[in-house]
Amino acid sequence: MSIRWFPSRFRRDRFGPRRILRLQAWLSRSNCTVTRIEIFTKRDCHLCDVAKAALLRVQREVPFELREIDIESSAELYVAYKERIPVIAIDGKPAFQFRVDEERLRRRLGRASPPT
Repeated sequence: MSIRWFPSRFRRDRFGPRRILRLQAWLSRSNCTVTRIEIFTKRDCHLCDVAKAALLRVQREVPFELREIDIESSAELYVAYKERIPVIAIDGKPAFQFRVDEERLRRRLGRASPPT
């Protein structure tokens, strides 16, 4: 009598070395770091609220790290951004100002998916 360690649905070839090699190749080709998006905002800013809502809608489809930065927390930030908020930066580079175009944001973030 032989003992089956895995149920038949977990056959070795399903998770075999070829699939592992394909996944490793995909991981080495793709940028697997999470994109960081920063929104520079302040209290009582209607455009900031609209931009943040757009970012949250896109975040449901494309994962990214969202960081909200209050420009009133620093005098330097306030001087730099007081008339330009909201400013949205992707990985430290300014991408949008005043409004977020959701379709352009999705294209910039891309939709890389792992192979099956």
